[in-house]
Amino acid sequence: MDKETHMIRSLETDRIIHIYVGEILPGTKPFRVQQVLLEQLSDYFSGALRDKAFCEGEEGRLHFPEDDLDVWEVLLYWLFRRSLPQWVDVDSETKESLLIRCWVLADKYQVHDFQNEAMMDIMMHQSQHPACIRNLMHGVKVTAAGSKLRRIMAEELVWQVYIKKDIQFTESDQLDGSSFIGDFLTAKVHFDQNNNVFAGPAKFGATMSTTPGEGPPGVWKEYMVGEWLPRRAWRLHDTMKYWVF
Repeated sequence: MDKETHMIRSLETDRIIHIYVGEILPGTKPFRVQQVLLEQLSDYFSGALRDKAFCEGEEGRLHFPEDDLDVWEVLLYWLFRRSLPQWVDVDSETKESLLIRCWVLADKYQVHDFQNEAMMDIMMHQSQHPACIRNLMHGVKVTAAGSKLRRIMAEELVWQVYIKKDIQFTESDQLDGSSFIGDFLTAKVHFDQNNNVFAGPAKFGATMSTTPGEGPPGVWKEYMVGEWLPRRAWRLHDTMKYWVF
């Protein structure tokens, strides 16, 4: 039996896990997902469902009271389709907020593939739209010093302060928490060495040599976690001459 056939049969016979997100109220309906799919997400879910010490695994029920329902909807969308939604009717600020929260949720449960997908969209989004100061503040508050997301938040702030000049130091001072000043100074040093380093061409390169598997040159791989890299249909931007997908 080949791997694909085995997976199909597993999905047909595998037990269903009921997932509750946020507060459980009368009439709350859970997400219903096959156990085999959840176990493939990360060691966290595999352990919670298989370890007999977890009553959730025994009962086939998981509850995440502190998580956001809309972020879980994106995670499960990605789980089944292996791509993120297009969000064509969502405004820029809302989309950015959701992507940041997706990265944080993926980091929490160590779903690195989903985490990298969210990061790719964050980088591409910020190459086209200046980050919202509220989203920057949230991204700083919910991440640890030195994390990949904290790095890109610091770089975006440096870009807005010194190039776009959309943010004054009085506003950026609000972000000086949880050791953020170290991330900001690191980004500033990097910026001083090459003031185009945070822009789209630097992150995604400007050469015709690439494949869907490897992706373009540039520094975008430095923002990834784990071993798996997103596979995208890369193309060279018509006018800006850097890679997009």
